[in-house]
Amino acid sequence: MEQARQIHDRYYEIADKHLSNVGLANTFQAKTGVPKVYGALGASALVVSMVFFNIAAPLLVNLAGFGYAAYATMNAIESPGKEDDAQWLTY
Repeated sequence: MEQARQIHDRYYEIADKHLSNVGLANTFQAKTGVPKVYGALGASALVVSMVFFNIAAPLLVNLAGFGYAAYATMNAIESPGKEDDAQWLTY
């Protein structure tokens, strides 16, 4: 049991370090008091459950496919370089 606890703590620290760079995760933790790692795991479990049980799966998949492409395109247009513009505007 101690070995499982050590593995949990190690991965918890890694996830917490990476989530510290995400403003929404920090706001979530400050407002709710729930650790941001548990919030991210809960949100991920909710999305996976919704896709697995086919609840709003088309919406989630389309948002991921279209939403990310739109976001990356806008970032490419706003960036000073031209090499990423050709990739994302062609897509």
